[in-house]
Amino acid sequence: MMKRLVSYENLLSCITRDESHHVATLDWKAFLHLSPILWLRRREARAALRKYLSGLQGAKWEVDTVRFPIGSQIDEQALNSITGDIAGALDAIATKAMTPKEICKALNITNQERLRWTKDGRLKTSGVVSFRRANTVSISTYSVHAIHELMKDHSVIEGWRQKDLDSRKSSPRSYRLCGSQGCSLVKNRDRQR
Repeated sequence: MMKRLVSYENLLSCITRDESHHVATLDWKAFLHLSPILWLRRREARAALRKYLSGLQGAKWEVDTVRFPIGSQIDEQALNSITGDIAGALDAIATKAMTPKEICKALNITNQERLRWTKDGRLKTSGVVSFRRANTVSISTYSVHAIHELMKDHSVIEGWRQKDLDSRKSSPRSYRLCGSQGCSLVKNRDRQR
């Protein structure tokens, strides 16, 4: 079983209780900062939370907080049930495979770097999503857990960039020469002969 990215404990740490009004308040902004993957998918997460809360009588969404009733007294079991349901719904969103666009945002990399690192195996794909428009389009997806680990330790990405830079410096560059007989690819060392 994969590790949860949205933990019940993190969610609970962002909830304050008001015993006098029998209300619990979730600080949505603070919670999103605890889950960088969910921050990337905040619109989808907010929509899922709104959908869940629509079934909860007395729940209100304010600017960056959510208020929901917890009974006539602080009912720990009701709060745990609500919090568990919310954490489960948000974790389902957070653990979906990531698209190339999300990878680039999450790791602060270019699409060219993503393609190069996928091709040479440094970034592992987790699958492919296909959809049909005029023709079938397939997009590689990536494991959210692997990307989460890379987000924690950005030095790995910096190491990959340095490795790419070093390999570019050590290998000769290619040039395209166009003459009367068409274009041909000629390496630096070949041109000097």
